[in-house]
Amino acid sequence: MKKNLFLPLLLIFIFAACTPTDAISPTVELPIYKIGYSPNLEPYREGFRSCANQITTGLFSFQRFHILNDENVDLYIHLGEPEEMPNFTAQIGLEKLVVITHPNNETSPTKTDLQNIFTGRLNNWVKVGGEGEIAVWVLPAENEASQIFQEYYLDSMLFKGSSQVAPGPAQILEVVGSDPLSIAYLPQSWSTSTISALDIGIEVPILVLADSEPEGELREFVACLQKP
Repeated sequence: MKKNLFLPLLLIFIFAACTPTDAISPTVELPIYKIGYSPNLEPYREGFRSCANQITTGLFSFQRFHILNDENVDLYIHLGEPEEMPNFTAQIGLEKLVVITHPNNETSPTKTDLQNIFTGRLNNWVKVGGEGEIAVWVLPAENEASQIFQEYYLDSMLFKGSSQVAPGPAQILEVVGSDPLSIAYLPQSWSTSTISALDIGIEVPILVLADSEPEGELREFVACLQKP
C-alpha cells in the first residue's frame, strides 16, 4: 500500500519542479532623446520635464547650452529667432526682456537714458535723479538675450566698453540684487523680489528647433510644450 502511494507522489513532485512558477518578461529598452535648451530658459526647465514625464514610451535627457556650441541633440529650445532658421521650428511661448535694477533704486530713466547708460554715454545716476557711478552688467556676446537687447533696444549700438560681463542670468540676478548702483537686462521669467524690473517693450518667441520635423515621442513632447 505504501509503495503504490509513493510513486504518484514522486511523479507530482517531479512535474511541479519542472514547471516554471514565475514568467520572466523581456526587458524593453526605451529610446532616449536629447533636448538642449538655452541657459536663458532655465526657469522653464520644470515645465519641459513635466511634458517629458507624460510620455511613457521614451526617456528624455536635458542639456543646457547655447546653440552656437553645435551639440548633437534631437531638439533645441531657443530664445528668439536664430540667425539661421533650421528646417523645423515651432513656437511654444513668448518671453519678454526687462531692464533690472536694485529695489532701492528709485530713479525713472527714459528709453533714451537707458540707451545712454548701456552704451556708456551716461555714467552716473545723478543725471537721472539718483547718486553714484552706474555699474553696467551685460551677458556674453553669444548669449541670445544679449543679442536681442542690443539689436532691438540699442538699435545695434555697442555696449559700454567698461561693462562687466556675467556668465549667465543667475549671476546677473545675484549681482544686481546686491548692488544698488548696478543695472542689467534679463528675460522676465528670471525676475524675483530681489530686483526691480522695468518692461522695455521687447517680447520674443520661444522656439523649438530641429533639423527635421519631429516624429513619435518627440512630436508628442513638442505638442505638450505648445499647450497653453
